[in-house]
Formats: sequence, structure tokens, C-alpha cells
Amino acid sequence: PYIVMEKGQTLREFLVGKTLSEDLALEITAEILRALSHMQRLYVHNDVHPDNVLVWHDRSGRIRVKLIDLALATDVKKAGLFADHHTIGAKDYRAPEVDSTTPHWPSPSRDVYSVGVILGKLMTGISDTYLLASKFQSSDQVSARIMMRALSGNPQARYPSAEAMLAGG
Repeated sequence: PYIVMEKGQTLREFLVGKTLSEDLALEITAEILRALSHMQRLYVHNDVHPDNVLVWHDRSGRIRVKLIDLALATDVKKAGLFADHHTIGAKDYRAPEVDSTTPHWPSPSRDVYSVGVILGKLMTGISDTYLLASKFQSSDQVSARIMMRALSGNPQARYPSAEAMLAGG
């Protein structure tokens, strides 16, 4: 075991006192999705939320992110059914099926749901999915359409992976 100290601040810390433009919200979301798309080749993170995303600006001023806290990550090839839903992810960012009483397989679409909540938080400061849905239900904004698909209560209607969400479909 070892500890690695990273530079940057959590996304939650980064957002304090800030209102982000749609472009910046989409840029940060795309960075998170790029990191997840690499990870999802082998693992489902299971705990994507603003405290588990580090944010910093590189030398060129471009925003960068790293996913941290892989304690709940699941190897997709060795995964079994999850029966204890209370330990999987931060409540406000957890996909609805995680809270069902039916055991479920880990799925990249659950990470996608979490990223949809993060996108809503980046655009509005809100992480309550009901408020986000009511606010953006009929919006023509590209970010709103992406977010609403990611937040679908039906896992099959969501983007199946971070890579698919990044590609837009």
C-alpha cells in the first residue's frame, strides 16, 4: 500500500462561489468522461461525485481532472451481484437502481448517471435530480439534453458508458 498526494482541489471546492458557463460545465464533464472511459475498460468506479474529482489548470490554462477514491471500484470481469446498496456511492449521485432492494450487477451506466448529476450541479449548483429534471425537461440546450439522458431512471435509456456519453450517443 502507498499514498499518492495530488495537486488540485476537489470539484466541490472548485465550485464554491462559482457560477459556470455551459461551455465550462461541458468541458469539465468531458474531462471526467475521458477519465471514466479509460477506467471503464476494466472497472466501474461506483462512487463518482464532486469530492472524488480533483480539478486543476495545466500550464496552458486548460482545466484537467482526475478521478480519485477507487475504494468502491469493481472489476467488471469479476463482478458479482451487489446486494448491499447502502455502501455503493454517495446518495445524491447514486443511480436509482442502486437503491432498489433487488441485487444488481455493477454497470458503467451507473457512473454515467453520476456524471449527469455532476453536469447538473456544474450548470445550476443543484444536485437534486427531481429539481434538475423539472428545470431542464423541455430545454433545447445541448447540455440539458445530454444531462437528461444520463439521468434517466431506466438504465437501458441512459448512455451505456462514459465513452458513449462523450461521443454523444
